[in-house]
Amino acid sequence: MRNTASILLDNEITSRIFHISLSLLRRWLVNKLTLAVALAALTALSACKKTGEGQYEVQKPVIGTESDTVNTPSVETGTVKDTITVPTVGTEKKEVNLPKVEVNEPKE
Repeated sequence: MRNTASILLDNEITSRIFHISLSLLRRWLVNKLTLAVALAALTALSACKKTGEGQYEVQKPVIGTESDTVNTPSVETGTVKDTITVPTVGTEKKEVNLPKVEVNEPKE
């Protein structure tokens, strides 16, 4: 028969091994997920190429590949004069009554 201390020690060792393997599994999963996201982004970016000003050739994921040209909208910027009302901030003087406290020191 094994004593209680030996059983508790075995349980502690088993628990530590479980936590270490769980940590390694998490790290492995995060690394694989990061790699998959990076490959997906690289694939998405390499499927497009610029063919002209505001035009991109995009490959569609069908059986084989099919190319299509997408025209992007043009944006023109400039300035326009307009009149707005700006609020003004000011101060005004007002007389108020403040309490006055006189302290009389005791006479010795």
